[in-house]
Amino acid sequence: MRAPVLALLLQVLAVGLATPVRAEEGPPSEAERQRLERGEIVYRIGAAPREGVAVPGARGAVAFVRIPTGPEPVWAILTAPRGYPEIFPGLRRVEILEEQPGAWLLRTDGKVGPFEFSYHSRYRLHPETRLIEWRLDTTRENDVFDDNWGWWRLVPGPGGTLVVYAIGSVPSSWQPLAGLFERRGIMRALGALRDAAVRRHRAAAGP
Repeated sequence: MRAPVLALLLQVLAVGLATPVRAEEGPPSEAERQRLERGEIVYRIGAAPREGVAVPGARGAVAFVRIPTGPEPVWAILTAPRGYPEIFPGLRRVEILEEQPGAWLLRTDGKVGPFEFSYHSRYRLHPETRLIEWRLDTTRENDVFDDNWGWWRLVPGPGGTLVVYAIGSVPSSWQPLAGLFERRGIMRALGALRDAAVRRHRAAAGP
């Protein structure tokens, strides 16, 4: 993507993030724009706010990836949670326990190395703004987290879609290597999402 087109895309992102947010959520810097233009995934360490408020001691990140398609194939993937294990490394099964218009309760099972985990999350979907939010259901049995929250945001623009992934969490125990695994997992997940969206777009376009 040429620099002027990418600049237009990031201007659209700035409008989409116009509500007051922490610095970690702000649109990419000039250096980050250049990395996105080269096809890199941008990763910022720092927990996303929970319901607009910073959580002391929380762990997390905000990450960006540019996908060279419109938002439709990306949204289709993200709104089909049973298919997440086919896309995102580390997930074994996603079960929809409750489903209402614009809302889910999901149970997610996965494994990273020798460690297995399971947790329950409530999702809210906002198709009009291409936003998906989640929060751990702390009334149910969960591994790994005492709390977990975040969102996906799709920002369409000229030549592609900028995907924003934000997450914050409070771990349930001391996890000395969690940051390493978290970064690796998020980077792999965004790369896999980009690849899957491109494949879906090409399949829809036909030969």
